[in-house]
Amino acid sequence: MLDDRPRSSSVIFSVQLWPSSGPEPESILQVMSRQRDIQYSSRAESHLDRQKQIHRLRHVIRELGQYIPEEKRDSPEVQALIGWGCGTTMQVLELDAPTFDNDDLNRDIDFSSNGIERRWAAGYDDTIRLLERAPWRETLDPMEGISIFRMASVDGQR
Repeated sequence: MLDDRPRSSSVIFSVQLWPSSGPEPESILQVMSRQRDIQYSSRAESHLDRQKQIHRLRHVIRELGQYIPEEKRDSPEVQALIGWGCGTTMQVLELDAPTFDNDDLNRDIDFSSNGIERRWAAGYDDTIRLLERAPWRETLDPMEGISIFRMASVDGQR
């Protein structure tokens, strides 16, 4: 969505399955679990940070296009370059998948009825809270273009 052409302003719901922060591990199994969390969560965070940079550059290009004299602005070469610019806004709303007290290293493959039901209920509750908050109604910095709203679970642990 962030690279679609033509671009359009969007509200993007993103679920982070791997928490980037958490309690200090107390066992080798917890260390292995946190390693997986950190490994996968950092990738999502770095991708979003890179998209913020790219989208800001699109806004900069749009702004710079206004400073090109009108007689040059209509040339195909300049139009092609200005075409890289945009004024869209992207609001990425992150929901963190909950961690539960009895989660273990294999929680990502827990497809038991109980596991699915409790994660579904937690995600539903968090989504309702996010919809009530409605952060997409907040004013964005016109040069940024991408706003990331991170919403953790109600209590972080379940």
